[in-house]
Amino acid sequence: MGPGKKILTQAEITRLKGGDYFRLVVGAFSYKQQGGGVSLGLNVVQFIKAGDPLSIGGSGGVHLLPDIEVTEEDAANSDGLDLPF
Repeated sequence: MGPGKKILTQAEITRLKGGDYFRLVVGAFSYKQQGGGVSLGLNVVQFIKAGDPLSIGGSGGVHLLPDIEVTEEDAANSDGLDLPF
């Protein structure tokens, strides 16, 4: 559903993307199977407005991360990860 509670067409739905703004109505419930837990059931989704895409390819969301300072010692202690520094 879109703003004004208008039902979206299939073509409009296919243009929705991560980063767009939505309102959700969910129902929370518990369950006992396989050790139990809590889950959410999605009841209503309302599109609010378009937003910036969250990802474009493998590193599209990197602009969302704050800059951090990494020392050579940090890089040496990276547990064998292949980091680009």
